[in-house]
Amino acid sequence: MTASVNLASGILFEDDWYAVQKIDERTFAIGEPLYHQQNWSYLFVGETGSLLFDTGSFCRDITGVVDRRARGPLTTVPSHMHFDHLGNVTKFDNIVVADLPMLRACVQDGLLTPTEEMFLGAYEGNDAPSFAVSSWIAIEDVIDLGDRQFQILHTPGHSTDSISLFSRDENRLFAADFIYPGDLYGQVPGASLPDYLEHAERIRELIDDGTEIFCAHGDIDEAGEHSAPLLGRSDVEALRSGLEQIRSDAASWPDEPQWRIEISPRLSLIISPEAVADWR
Repeated sequence: MTASVNLASGILFEDDWYAVQKIDERTFAIGEPLYHQQNWSYLFVGETGSLLFDTGSFCRDITGVVDRRARGPLTTVPSHMHFDHLGNVTKFDNIVVADLPMLRACVQDGLLTPTEEMFLGAYEGNDAPSFAVSSWIAIEDVIDLGDRQFQILHTPGHSTDSISLFSRDENRLFAADFIYPGDLYGQVPGASLPDYLEHAERIRELIDDGTEIFCAHGDIDEAGEHSAPLLGRSDVEALRSGLEQIRSDAASWPDEPQWRIEISPRLSLIISPEAVADWR
């Protein structure tokens, strides 16, 4: 089964589903190259514990891959509530969630259960999980692993509850679904192009030309090989410029269910009338 895809040099299949890329000795990208969405979750190992950003799809159990690399107490943080990022979440104990009103509103009887509009699991026949939130973390606050710190950034556009992680010391942004190579989804429920533009501008100012942006999805490269998708500040600038052009042209867009717009050779954006409603 694993022979059906090609992995870039240094990336190995852990089992018949998950492939692991060692970004450095304490940072691991956990990929699902056999999954049609080509998910990537990220594990960070620090002096006082470990942090898992997203918990994979519902296709396989990710816990073994994580347990073999994590050290100390493990904190799990979902980037947002879409089904392809929330698989396995109920298998973890210490779940930290961004303190956002739309997520607080999903809590009932001590459990967070995302709405179908936030989860979108019906697309692949998945029911939304219910899980206890160990703690809520404010936007801009930092998760501290002793010798590594990750700041929580609110990065809506793709969804209202999307967050990214920023490591200032390592000059790395883990952008989840905010930006990645391929088709960005600006047509799903909760997507907002004004939000996308606002936060693309903010991210562009926050990072520099040396910042590595690791993403949650990625297309196969020109060599036909899979690896953790990596972008840079120029890609955020391309997204910002493309969104500004969409805003300028919004009044002339045809009344169609959705459109695909090429932003750059690496990025495209699928949009819907609802996502540009505030610009029309």
